[in-house]
Amino acid sequence: MGTPQGKTTLKTISAMAAAALVAAIIMLPSCKKDEPSEEVISKRVRIGLQEEAPKAPPAEGQPEAEAPEAGAEKADAKPAEPAKEVAAAKPADTVKAPVEPKKTKAAETKAEPVAERKADETKKEPVKKAEARLSKEEKARDARQSWLEKVAKAGKALAKKPYAVNVASFPSMREAQSLLKSLKASGYTAYTTEFTKDGVKWYRVRVGFYKSREEASKVGDKLEAKYNIQSPWIVKPAREEAAGHIK
Repeated sequence: MGTPQGKTTLKTISAMAAAALVAAIIMLPSCKKDEPSEEVISKRVRIGLQEEAPKAPPAEGQPEAEAPEAGAEKADAKPAEPAKEVAAAKPADTVKAPVEPKKTKAAETKAEPVAERKADETKKEPVKKAEARLSKEEKARDARQSWLEKVAKAGKALAKKPYAVNVASFPSMREAQSLLKSLKASGYTAYTTEFTKDGVKWYRVRVGFYKSREEASKVGDKLEAKYNIQSPWIVKPAREEAAGHIK
């Protein structure tokens, strides 16, 4: 090996070894690039490798960037658009208040507040009661005045015809009315008057009016024979009794 030829051969071998070493060094990173690490593949499977494009492997000597978790990706994702009902709300989409129909004059007249109407009715009640009381008092006063006029007129008539005949007395109004109707049908001026004796109410039937006792007595005799009554007698009625009957 100490010969010049041996030295040349040694140099050649050394150069080839150095070249092979350099080539091995050069080829080493490319081999690593073709073999993805298990960690990267595992993480990509978790986040859904089929839904994203494959990323370039990190350069030699640099730490691999960990794939973002599913939650991180969702956080970085673009925020969802607001609901269409809110985002796309337009004045035209809002609910319109119903338009009230136009009120006619008749409807406006009827649309009187209930409270005011009740207040008016409350005010009118005392007035109506007062008017009713006055009306009743006026009617009573008018009736009283009419009665007094009749009594006064009867007093004047009795001055000329003071006598009447008491035909009969009955404890029953029905019997008295039956005889009264018959006497009037015969043309007599007949009427009834009432009195109470021993707690019993009686109804007298009388016929009038005559100028003298004799005239009244003759009428009594005729009535006794015609209607089969007992002992009619002659009376001088008061003006209050004759009021409304004497002419």
